[in-house]
Amino acid sequence: MKIIQNPKTNLWSIYWAESNAVSFASPMVGSFDGNIGKFYCKDKFNEKDIIVLFHWDKSDLDNPIWSQAFSVDNGKTCEWNWYMYTSRIN
Repeated sequence: MKIIQNPKTNLWSIYWAESNAVSFASPMVGSFDGNIGKFYCKDKFNEKDIIVLFHWDKSDLDNPIWSQAFSVDNGKTCEWNWYMYTSRIN
């Protein structure tokens, strides 16, 4: 994974590495508004065009939450399909 911030637009790009192809996939692009980050990209799932949404919630810095959703209707609705709850270990 590689993360780059564009200082002119204040948008972040998250690039995921594809180990089989030895390349980076198209980036997830987005930004944080306070403690909530929303990142989007176009992809394919089961041969259908989709939009992928990553949602980062750092409201509780000791217990941030990351979640993912797919949209098959160009972002009108989203199906949340993955939640990751993390905890800081002291």
